[in-house]
Amino acid sequence: MRLLSLTIRNFRGFGPAVETIDLDGDLVLFYGPNGHGKTSLAEGIEWLFYGTTKRRVRGEDFSKAEYANTFANVHGAQPTEVELKVRLGNHDRTLMRRLGDKESSSTSVDGQPAEFSSVGILPLEAFYPVVAQHGLQTFVHSKPKDRRDAICAALGLDELTSLKSALESARGSFQRAPPQSIVDARKRLAELAPNLAKISSTANLAKKWAATPSVVDGENDEIALRAAAAEIIGGPISSLDEALVGLRAERAKAGKAVLDVAPIELSDNHSALRDAAVEHLSELGRAIAAVDDAVSVLAGVTAAKYSRALLSFWKEGLALAQEGDDCPMCEKPTLLATHRERLRKRLEEAGSTVEAATLLDRTIEACQVERTTASSAVAALGITGLDAEGKAALSSLLGPNADLPAYLDAHDTFTTAQRELGTALRADRKLGLATTDRSARVEALPALIEDRQASRDSLARAVTDFVSSLLAYEQSWGMVSEAVRNKIAANEAVALIDAVGKALKGIADVRLLARYAAILEEAQVLIRSVETMVQTKQADLLRSRGLEVKDLYALLNPGVFVGFDMMEPANDSMKLHATSFGVRMSAAANLSECQLNCLGLAVWLMRATTVSSPFGFILLDDPVQAMDDDHAEAFIANVIPHLLDQRGKQIVVLSHVKSVIDKLRSLNMQRDIRHYHYENFERGGPVIVRQLRLQQSLAEIKGGANGNEANRAFAVDRLRVLIEEFVRELHLRQTGQSVPANLDTANSGQLADLFRAIPGTDPAEHAGMKDSIKFCDPAHHTQVGYPVPLKSNIQPHIDRVANLMKKYGLVT
Repeated sequence: MRLLSLTIRNFRGFGPAVETIDLDGDLVLFYGPNGHGKTSLAEGIEWLFYGTTKRRVRGEDFSKAEYANTFANVHGAQPTEVELKVRLGNHDRTLMRRLGDKESSSTSVDGQPAEFSSVGILPLEAFYPVVAQHGLQTFVHSKPKDRRDAICAALGLDELTSLKSALESARGSFQRAPPQSIVDARKRLAELAPNLAKISSTANLAKKWAATPSVVDGENDEIALRAAAAEIIGGPISSLDEALVGLRAERAKAGKAVLDVAPIELSDNHSALRDAAVEHLSELGRAIAAVDDAVSVLAGVTAAKYSRALLSFWKEGLALAQEGDDCPMCEKPTLLATHRERLRKRLEEAGSTVEAATLLDRTIEACQVERTTASSAVAALGITGLDAEGKAALSSLLGPNADLPAYLDAHDTFTTAQRELGTALRADRKLGLATTDRSARVEALPALIEDRQASRDSLARAVTDFVSSLLAYEQSWGMVSEAVRNKIAANEAVALIDAVGKALKGIADVRLLARYAAILEEAQVLIRSVETMVQTKQADLLRSRGLEVKDLYALLNPGVFVGFDMMEPANDSMKLHATSFGVRMSAAANLSECQLNCLGLAVWLMRATTVSSPFGFILLDDPVQAMDDDHAEAFIANVIPHLLDQRGKQIVVLSHVKSVIDKLRSLNMQRDIRHYHYENFERGGPVIVRQLRLQQSLAEIKGGANGNEANRAFAVDRLRVLIEEFVRELHLRQTGQSVPANLDTANSGQLADLFRAIPGTDPAEHAGMKDSIKFCDPAHHTQVGYPVPLKSNIQPHIDRVANLMKKYGLVT
């Protein structure tokens, strides 16, 4: 990538009317006093590519509020944007970043919204092309870990270090603020620890569970708990379920020694059992009503007819005697056809009675099933109640308790209602069994209907009393149950059994904490693995890229015996070593300020010259500010040519030291140079003026003419180039138009003809210009035996061109 031109609007010290700055040179130089906006220009380019600046990032570490909203010009003009025209391969692209709300920003390529990555520009830390004066020693004067992270970024390892940092942050957060499930599990285990400490098999386990935080050992903890269960049960166990069953039995035994609460305790699934009992009692009520309805139907169709038994007798008799007149009962020929017809007619007339009887049989059978189910559901509640001795034991256990009288009342009411319900169910069952026989006699049906209604009403009252007293019992038991359990659990034998049982029942807590600890350990292993990978790759890269730093440092410090030696990677750190006459020492602590600047500059230049970097330029903002004259000279004479020639980079230098800029220009006259001065700083921004090329070229030619043969040859060649530039500049001034496009690549002879056509020139000037062009003709230089002209031969032509440029106001 080569920089071509730059436009900055309302960024930092720049106002809205900044003209485009031509950057299309191998070496671009900016001179200006401090405070004139050089750093704003450098940071504008930095912000364009990265969306922030190193100074901003460093400042926000101290105070985000103080550095907020500092990209835009303080005078508030809009828009704030930086636009850069660059050459990528064979294509010229216009890149722009514009500031948005809350210092967000958007980018565009050739005027269309797009990420720079769409044209192959990846602004990674490893390639950072902007070397800022305030950041030279940031790398040196930083924590070893931060220094390591910085060099990893410079070496292209920032993704690995970012991964490690993310893993460390996640692991630390997970460890410092564990999920609520982990907190709750630790609490439950810690509560069990005191009692588990009293059992030999779980004594060591209890110490770990009582620690802060609790420590578990998954499989071994479960083994210890099973051993404790076997110790309590008094025999071997083969599974967790077997251990829990055995512990419950032992707990019941131990609890009975205090108080057997089984007859009054509500089971764990009591609500479900209660709802089932109420539902089945309701179903029984509906089944009884169905039987009553069937009895009523039967009574309605048989009231004035024959009994069920007689009808059944006739039906069976006709079925047996299908032929002949013999009666199946008396075996005599008395079953005449007329008798047969009479019996068939009676059966047809009584068909509804048979159907009603069949329906009654089915409803009675269904009712019997519902009655059995309801009775089982009531019994499943398991609340049998306490006898007088049991109630006395309960009173003794609780002692003075405000809720105990209410509970005992509810207990007595419920047990009475439960007995009455049982009596009603048994009476209804007895009547149900007799219903089939009683309904077979017509004369018995009215009494049967009355008896069934009375039984039905009695059962309904018993069910209502049972349900209401059960609900009252639940409420009253809830008021005393915790006190009862606490009293029983206070018994040491019960407490030990409870501790083991709860621990085994809650073994999922142990497994959860074991998995939590495993995740933390796995994360730590992964972190160590990433760190090992970072160190391995870092060591490999430092063997090559670290030498680049050392070589760049050597260019800045030629022939010294005290200076930088090497970077040594370590776990989460990076040590900087220097040497003093062969003895190693700490670089950060012992090198001078100037040497540290050189070291910082060498590190920055190493990352900026990364081979895979998309940036073909390096921008240096006051790089010699803290260097003495010798190091500044080394930077000018050694580093800049190295970057231009060996690294093939386009170099942009901004400096407040005029001699540095002047020397950079004079030592690189053969290169394509853009040279600017910051002339002033106004409310609308800096006044940046490109220095006149003709004046500078003329001075360089005069200097060359005063030198040796090589310098004089250079002066003659540059004089020809100066004449070409002069003609082009004069044509633009006199006509207001650039040289025609067909002369863009014209030589000096062709431009001599153009000079003749420029308004204001005269024949004498034409002739003189043609003579000077012929004197500088490069064709002479290729002739065998060509002697380089002496100063006395060169000077008249220099003077002639200088006078013409002065006449037309192109030089002073």
